[in-house]
Amino acid sequence: MDGWPTPYNTIGEDDRSKLDVDFTMDELQEVVDKAGSNISPGLDGVTFSFVKDFWKIVKKDVWQAVSDFLSSGIMHQSWKETMIVLIPKIKNPQMLLNRMERAIHKIISAEQVAFIRGRSLSEHVLLAQEVFNKFRYSNAKKGLLAIKLDMEQAYDSMGWQTLRQSDWIIGKCGFRQGYPLSPYLFILCSQILSDAINQKKNYFGISITPSALKISHLLYADDALLFSEANVRKIKDLKSIISQYCKWSGQHVNNSKSSIMFGKHTGIRIKKKFDRILKYKVVNEITYLGVKLTLRRWVVSDFQNLLESAANKLNTWGKHLFLKSLTRCVEDSCGIKKNSSAGLHYASWELLCKPKDEGGRGLFSAVSKVGPLRTKFSWDFFMKTDSLLYNVLRNKYGKDIWNDPVKNACSPTWKIITIGAFFLRNIVRWNISNGKSINWMLDSWVLDKSFSKWPTFVNTIESSNYNLCNFILDGVWNMNQLQVFFGEQLVELISQIPIAANRNYDQLELKTKNSGKSIVALSFEALMERSIDINHWLLNGWGFQISLFKDFKTCLDGLKRCKLVHEGVEDSDITTAANSISLTMMRNFINLSSDNWDVNQRKLSNSWHPPPPGWIKINVDAALKCNNMAGIRGVVRDDKGQFLAAFGAQYVHWDIAQLELMVVYCLKNFLQDWMYKSQGVMIEGDNFNIIKVLQVALKGWKNKERIDDNLAFLQDFN
Repeated sequence: MDGWPTPYNTIGEDDRSKLDVDFTMDELQEVVDKAGSNISPGLDGVTFSFVKDFWKIVKKDVWQAVSDFLSSGIMHQSWKETMIVLIPKIKNPQMLLNRMERAIHKIISAEQVAFIRGRSLSEHVLLAQEVFNKFRYSNAKKGLLAIKLDMEQAYDSMGWQTLRQSDWIIGKCGFRQGYPLSPYLFILCSQILSDAINQKKNYFGISITPSALKISHLLYADDALLFSEANVRKIKDLKSIISQYCKWSGQHVNNSKSSIMFGKHTGIRIKKKFDRILKYKVVNEITYLGVKLTLRRWVVSDFQNLLESAANKLNTWGKHLFLKSLTRCVEDSCGIKKNSSAGLHYASWELLCKPKDEGGRGLFSAVSKVGPLRTKFSWDFFMKTDSLLYNVLRNKYGKDIWNDPVKNACSPTWKIITIGAFFLRNIVRWNISNGKSINWMLDSWVLDKSFSKWPTFVNTIESSNYNLCNFILDGVWNMNQLQVFFGEQLVELISQIPIAANRNYDQLELKTKNSGKSIVALSFEALMERSIDINHWLLNGWGFQISLFKDFKTCLDGLKRCKLVHEGVEDSDITTAANSISLTMMRNFINLSSDNWDVNQRKLSNSWHPPPPGWIKINVDAALKCNNMAGIRGVVRDDKGQFLAAFGAQYVHWDIAQLELMVVYCLKNFLQDWMYKSQGVMIEGDNFNIIKVLQVALKGWKNKERIDDNLAFLQDFN
């Protein structure tokens, strides 16, 4: 590697040994499990579904073929013409790809975000906006500049010629479009540019804040954005590095499409000087990753590309269908005017976007999702401790995105983060360590609500800006301080909350887990939730939450709407209460025939299916009320449907999904010795996501002989 820069990032011996070990059957199994079914048809039209369906039969032969190829490096030509084409085109590259994923993030610098799991294109755009905010307000005498490089046919010109110059890859053919390894090989080659720039640490780049590293360049595959002070020596050195990179990689810069953008206070003479040195076009705005970056306020014309994109999609979907739907919606809003003449009743967009049961038309408002969409960035601000963007923001603005006021001169990036934080607060709660990051009044740390939203009496005469650390003393709750602010029941509830004294920071977690929903979806749902006045009916110890209605007609309408879509069989609390009352009133007139009973129980419904012979089946479920009172239940039956045992417990919780998982975890406390003598156990529940979590855990136990401690008791079954 004559003349190449020293790699800025390297991997240790432990990672190297993991990359060098022989491939295993488990890695092949992982690829087969994750691959789609209706892909890669052969000459006979048979797709990959054949391999998946008959995997138990063919897996030994496939593994033997893969092993021979990996050891010899020789692939028979006929493989590419028959169904066995799935081996070289799908399995082998994917196995290599899976193994490279474990270490490539340690080799590729943080400035490159393409194809690296956990790195985000959006974060790069936000970081670029943060840098250009510096361009807008900086009064540096020499000025600042940004260079947008455009590479000529970057993917085609980067090839094995570059890789052959290294001593760690033996290349025999060029990059292929769509080949699974091509993206990784490409960014490995482009890492040379990052290594050359990072060799002179803090020489190139722009300082966003004195406490953070300079931002010198941003890369997304072949899209390169370079930053520097307007210094002649530095720009000449940077141009030399670009020339050397092109020489090393075989790429070429397209001078006519590359551009330079200067800071707002950079003089005209300086601009002309660097225009002559670089020979790139001087522009007032740059488009990076599809987003326009400029030093002025955006105007309507800046969004023209988005409008054109939306118009093109309308043309694709069918403009007539869209207009017909919109016309029908408007017609539904038509009525008779007060003077009995026909006409349109004009309504605001906000009213049309309300649900139908609130008098609206149920239209979707994109504006209403702006805040929830920004929630993802606020969540990542806390979760991604190694992110280049969030490290810069934390050093510049601090770690508190909840309470610090947004200043006028702050960047659009920081405004996005702080606005998202407002919506994030509705879907997260705190795991307590020292309490320094937690506002005891506004943050959620007791169950799933903040005290500002609790229907309870709390002493708020004292300052509500107290942090929770004021209630913690030497890693335990300060009971004297708690009693000043809270009543006896709340003190008892708070005292049961664990404090992770061994961790020196408070940690956020989602209130809802294993829901299968994104951060944005959870945030939007929390925004749309409406508070309903409730009353409690107590029937034989069971609590039912009944909405308060203004009149009899409203009550009937509510009862019509209260049917919940829950496997099509379960009613809401309102109808459950109504049915219970009806059953109580009529029980003296009901003749329960003994023919309807079997083994001391009613006949099971058609939806219950027995387990295999000799097995037992455990049906589990959980229930949660809005006052956080919860219960878990389970019923054990044999293959004939005979009742064997039942169990249950009560909890105070906030997340139904976690409760469903707790039922399974609690099974070990209720299982009896005779149950382990069965041929096997089948666990059935109505939460798809929880069942999927269990299936993944058990599959990991079978393939890797590792299992969650909470599920280890399942190994005791035959």
